[in-house]
Amino acid sequence: MSKPMGTPEEDLRILREILVPEMILEPDTGTDGKPRLKLTDPDNPNTCVTITGLLPHTIAVKPDVASCTGRCFQSSRGEARRSDYILICAGEKERWVVFIELKGSMKYASLHGIASQLLGSRCFFEYVRFTGRVFWECPDFLSAYAERYVVFPRSSRKGDGGIDAGCMEALGVIEVRRIGERMGVRFRRMV
Repeated sequence: MSKPMGTPEEDLRILREILVPEMILEPDTGTDGKPRLKLTDPDNPNTCVTITGLLPHTIAVKPDVASCTGRCFQSSRGEARRSDYILICAGEKERWVVFIELKGSMKYASLHGIASQLLGSRCFFEYVRFTGRVFWECPDFLSAYAERYVVFPRSSRKGDGGIDAGCMEALGVIEVRRIGERMGVRFRRMV
């Protein structure tokens, strides 16, 4: 008989124990009294997006805060790169992990670079998941989370270098969603 899957509350509790506090961004309350997350591009503070309509158990992880992989990987293939955020969301019947990259400008961004950032964050997530399963002895830690990859470009103008989803998928990033809203977006639009 298989052990029942862990609860979202337990997953987030363990995640908060594993990661250093500066890597975790908790939702705050908007003017409407509902939870929201304001994500800001670490390289360009003027580039931000607010996500509303969050599931009851949600946090964002900033995987780029920790520079540990930069010291152990040579990054000859982009393996030390990570996206800006990993959004971990769970409700009663659904669980999502959304890898998010904010781009202040797509003009100089390479598709391979963006894919490396998204995939690097996925590798980081897998490392954290395995850590919880082994060291916290929780075999179902962060299990059954559907994955999404989202890029928020600052501008959606033609000359600003759009994202070719087919090219991203060929690089190993599945179902990349390019969302052009810069001010705010509802969670459901991302998944």
